[in-house]
Amino acid sequence: MRSDPRIIKSICEELSLDIYYPFFSKWGKKEAVPLGKVLELLVKEIPGPQIAKTFDRGEQTFNRSIKKLFPNIILSGGQSWGRYLYSYSKYRECTECGRTLSTEYFYDNKNSCKECKSDYFKDYYKDNKGRIIAKAAARNALLKNAIPKWADISKIKEIYDNCPEGYHVDHIIPLQGENICGLHIETNLQYLTAEENLKKGNKFPYNNTDD
Repeated sequence: MRSDPRIIKSICEELSLDIYYPFFSKWGKKEAVPLGKVLELLVKEIPGPQIAKTFDRGEQTFNRSIKKLFPNIILSGGQSWGRYLYSYSKYRECTECGRTLSTEYFYDNKNSCKECKSDYFKDYYKDNKGRIIAKAAARNALLKNAIPKWADISKIKEIYDNCPEGYHVDHIIPLQGENICGLHIETNLQYLTAEENLKKGNKFPYNNTDD
C-alpha cells in the first residue's frame, strides 16, 4: 500500500486530526516528528516498533503516542493501526492497476477498482462463455416455473433495477431450497451483500450470525 498524499490528507480530515501534530515530541537533539510522516508509514503497513526505530524512538514511545491520539480505540483481531486509519480515507489504492482513486470508483470492501473488476469479468466471460450461458438458461427456466400468474412482474423488475451497488437480489425462500422452495414474486425478494448471499446459499431459514 502506498502513502499517497490524498490518502493521508483524507484520513486527517475524516478524523479531525492535525497533519502537523507532533506525534513524536522534540526530545534532546531529536526533532519533533509530525503526524503526517507517521501516517505515511502506517498506511504502508509498517509496524509501530519499526516506525519508532525509523525516528530513533522507542516502541513504548510509539504506543503512548498512538494511544494519546486514540484513547478509546481497541483494535480487534489482526487489525493494524494502518488498516484502521486507511478505512477512514475517501481514497483507496487499487491493488490491480495501482492507481489511487476516490472510494466511489470501488465496490464496497473491494480493493480492485470498478474498471479493473470490469476487465476481469470480461476476460472471465470470454474464457467461460459456454458455461455462463448454460447456467443463465437453466436459471431462466427455473424462474419461469417459479413465477405464478398473479406475480407483479413490473414490481419484480423495479426491485432488480433499484438494487444498490454491491448488493444482490436474493430470494428469501430459495427457489431450490434444501427443505422448501419459494416463488419468484416481489414479496420473496430482498437485497443482500454478495458476502451475505454466498453465506446464505439455499438455506431457509437463514441465520446471519457467525459461528
